Amino acid sequence: MNMETSQPKILPGLQKAGHSIRWYWGIAVLGLVLFTVGAWAAVYFQLNAREVDLGKRQVLAGVQGVAGHLAAVNRIRQELLEKISHEPALIALYQRGDKAGLQQRESQLNQTIPGVLRVRLLPVGLNEPDTSVTPHLSFASLEQLRLAEKRPGVLPAAVHQFGTPQQYVSMAAGVRETSDSPVVGLLHAAFPADELNKALDSVSNYGSRVELRQLAPRAAPFSLVRKGDMTNVQDEPDYALPINGSIWELAYWVDTGRLSGLQSQMLLLMPGLVLMVLVAVFLLFVAERMRRALKRDQHSILSLVEALLEGRPPKQQLAQLKDLQPTLDVLHHQIKQHRVKKAGLKKGKRPFSAGVDASAGVLIDHAAAAPAMAAVSHESVDLSASIFRAYD
Repeated sequence: MNMETSQPKILPGLQKAGHSIRWYWGIAVLGLVLFTVGAWAAVYFQLNAREVDLGKRQVLAGVQGVAGHLAAVNRIRQELLEKISHEPALIALYQRGDKAGLQQRESQLNQTIPGVLRVRLLPVGLNEPDTSVTPHLSFASLEQLRLAEKRPGVLPAAVHQFGTPQQYVSMAAGVRETSDSPVVGLLHAAFPADELNKALDSVSNYGSRVELRQLAPRAAPFSLVRKGDMTNVQDEPDYALPINGSIWELAYWVDTGRLSGLQSQMLLLMPGLVLMVLVAVFLLFVAERMRRALKRDQHSILSLVEALLEGRPPKQQLAQLKDLQPTLDVLHHQIKQHRVKKAGLKKGKRPFSAGVDASAGVLIDHAAAAPAMAAVSHESVDLSASIFRAYD
């Protein structure tokens, strides 16, 4: 059997069934819900984009502040070591080979340089690490000292013996009269590495990951200090700021999920949801009241129709929905008019009581015959005199 022929067809002129009041009000509630959700989504995306942008600026400002602080510390130390490396008295001690004088000057520097762990005044060409005194003079420090023999000024700061209790920030410079003069000695200073961890504490709660990384010429950067918690972090950072006076850089990754401020948005959402639920309940309550009022008005209409069919006098009905009151008034008036007309017709339908053979079964409508009878009774008839002569 064809599926198309089995489907019921709506005949032309027939209307489809409508919907209930509750359905229409349900559509209104659904529209309210969609409007509220759409409005909240628009506000959320606008505020979210703004908060993410502000969060990125905050992270950038914090990282720039940390980089500036570390660069300032490096600059102060470099200027101080640069000044010491050009002291004429120190150069004279190296030129005379005065070991006692160098040890005395070394002791003075350990006490006068702020925050230093140890200052060493070393000879040129040193190639053996020193582990007798902490912090140890490692092979990385020896490589740094060799570069100091070749390059003028103070070399950039670097962390040596990383991951051990002996780790420190190493800085070195060659002792010479001028930048073009030959090197007569070496100056090495070790500073605590814990200050790097403390410097990054200020950006630990910015909702992002910040790393202080040390750069190596022929190796990948390795992390010295990490702050922030990001489980799924990509290899390349979003931004990296070099720190002047060192071989470090501050790399950071921006976690937009934590910067979005979802909790604050939820605080905005919850009152909206509560308000939306209350409004929806109120609208459904109104819809139910409207449905009951319409049902009472339907009973009123049926009561009027029943009075019409049974011939009872209609009662005045008050509509629960004021929009239906004119309809009830029109029905009441039409039923009364119908009763009046029906009563008038009943009064006019009476049989003649005399001059008519009842067995003939003929009934005269007096109401219909009255105008004709009145016309006959009042009409004057002229009779000719010749009629009376015929009977003389």
